[in-house]
Amino acid sequence: AALCIVRQDGSRITIHAVGRFYYFAHDNTCEVAFVTRETHQGKGMAKRLLSQLIDIARQRNIDKMMAYVVAANKPMINIFEQNNFKRVFSSDPSDVELVLNLKDDE
Repeated sequence: AALCIVRQDGSRITIHAVGRFYYFAHDNTCEVAFVTRETHQGKGMAKRLLSQLIDIARQRNIDKMMAYVVAANKPMINIFEQNNFKRVFSSDPSDVELVLNLKDDE
């Protein structure tokens, strides 16, 4: 699944943020990721996209959603943790791995 936030001026469309998840059928999980235009970071776009992607994953009965974030990207880590993602052990200290069990809070 992929979602984007755009701005349209006449026939010109500008993408401001994209969120997607990639589904892994072998274990019924997905990996979520975001890209937000630098001039629009901090405006809640990733938070909005994440909420929608979590809803879509639940509707599709996916068991877990995972995210891998550069450890220095504290704002993105905070967005995931505010949405009940939990940190799990990562062998690479420069990355933070986060997991949301989608079946836990139904």
